[in-house]
Amino acid sequence: VKHSFPQWIIDKIKKFMNKGELIKLIKSFKYRRIWLRVNTYLASTKDVLRLLREYGFNARIDENYRYLVEILNPESFVLPKSLRKVVLIQDKASIIVAESVAPQKGDVILDLAAAPGMKTSLLCQLVESDLEIVAMDISLRRLKEGYKIINEFCPYSHTICADSRLAPLYSKFNKILLDSPCTNSGAINQDPGLRLALWKKPNIAKLTTLQRDLLRSALNHLQKGGAIIYSTCSLLPEEGEEIVNALPSDFLLDPASIRSGIGGYEYYSFSRNVRRLFPHIHRTAGFFIARIVRKG
Repeated sequence: VKHSFPQWIIDKIKKFMNKGELIKLIKSFKYRRIWLRVNTYLASTKDVLRLLREYGFNARIDENYRYLVEILNPESFVLPKSLRKVVLIQDKASIIVAESVAPQKGDVILDLAAAPGMKTSLLCQLVESDLEIVAMDISLRRLKEGYKIINEFCPYSHTICADSRLAPLYSKFNKILLDSPCTNSGAINQDPGLRLALWKKPNIAKLTTLQRDLLRSALNHLQKGGAIIYSTCSLLPEEGEEIVNALPSDFLLDPASIRSGIGGYEYYSFSRNVRRLFPHIHRTAGFFIARIVRKG
């Protein structure tokens, strides 16, 4: 009650961290974080930083991702019109998820929940050329919103409106991104409406069924030796650790390409092989990230 934080979420996660750590986490959701991803096709990060400071914003370039800028006085931030074509507002957690795919020239990547295209476009920006992406989502409206973003960064992209649980594809892919629909319990500080929307416990079983079905589709479309990045913007183990807890025998968890985060909830034996991001530690939204590799 003191921190206006949904009690049912606290009940879900309190056994995974001590009281002091839990309070730090809850308090961190009071503060909005703003990260700006620079379109390096159009501008340099240093030029964007200079312009932001001229507009009176306190900002810094991230030490790990040099195309990423954090606004340090977010309470007064409004994106200047002159920068709307050269920067995108995108949380650092979302950046880390896309970076974890580790795209390389020649890859053909499947993004199974692509709309509105922010992570898809970043995959293309990281490689700059010779990358082909199949971007699939069930929402035509959100795909249309992201179509311009995806094509601006990745001319070799294919957007498909379809149910990703039944992905109508014959091909197999060496890399797959699945940023699955979830409760968004890790993004309460980004959207004030979520605090109210999540005050009442949602139908988690319905969401986890969807997440398992999507992951099963991803597993079916992965080549031998390939990797899936599975992520959710969630604090709940049901949407993270529990989803990857019982993989088929020819798949394993290998966090090699996930450059940020700490281990998952220690209740799970494989906690060192997955990653979690928390706002009070990483200045990001709360996220779960797992890299699933197909043996062979």
